[in-house]
Amino acid sequence: MSQTITPPPAQGTTLAGLLNTSGPPETGPIGRVVAALRRGLEGSPGHPIPPLTELIELHERISLPARKATVVCIAVNTAAIASDEDARAAIQEIGQETGLPADDPVRFGAQHLLDALLARL
Repeated sequence: MSQTITPPPAQGTTLAGLLNTSGPPETGPIGRVVAALRRGLEGSPGHPIPPLTELIELHERISLPARKATVVCIAVNTAAIASDEDARAAIQEIGQETGLPADDPVRFGAQHLLDALLARL
């Protein structure tokens, strides 16, 4: 299960619930990074997505009370990006920005992210 700190409005799960019930502590993807590099949160115009490195640090810090978590890869939602070429470019930019493996598991398959997770076991 992916985890998110910046959920879209009316999402049915809470961060506390995710931190306490989701898989092993190194499952890591910050899910739903909505259409890489959008200017704001989906459904919340005027609320920009913070830099991913800040979200990673925040995710790891707020997980400490429940259990230490380490972000090891980024699942990117590129549904709003029309071409595969542009989607790959956005994914590559996110990987370079964070220093972590990144991919869109729905569009391109999950193998790259799975390999990053398994390498941490």
